[in-house]
Amino acid sequence: MFEQIRRDRRLEQLSIGELADRHGVHRRTVRQALDAALPPPRKTYPPRRKLAIDPFASVIDGWLLDDRDAPKKQRHTARRVWQRLVVEHGATLAEVTVSQYVAHLRLELGLEQREVRRSIKRALARRLYRRIEAAIRPTEAAA
Repeated sequence: MFEQIRRDRRLEQLSIGELADRHGVHRRTVRQALDAALPPPRKTYPPRRKLAIDPFASVIDGWLLDDRDAPKKQRHTARRVWQRLVVEHGATLAEVTVSQYVAHLRLELGLEQREVRRSIKRALARRLYRRIEAAIRPTEAAA
């Protein structure tokens, strides 16, 4: 991309703003391309620390996988998972950390509440059907 920006500047004498618009980049990037033929090296960041929930992830995974076969009302809530971690495993995690992990895991495993979504769709479909019927009935009565 730096090569294309430099070529367009050389051949068409476009401004920095025009080059940025044409190539879909920030004006800062265009200036970097005009100053040097190669892009600057990427910054290196220190490795991230381990998440606080990592030591307990396999325990939570097991509980939620077991919940797939349990009746809906007997499944673990995120709060119950956190409570069990604190009592049974001595975890010192924040409840919100556990709830975010549980929500993410449920999406990955496909354990989100599909029943609720289906019932909402059904309710919306019934409401739409009633509106259509109400719109058709007055025209039938007039005929």
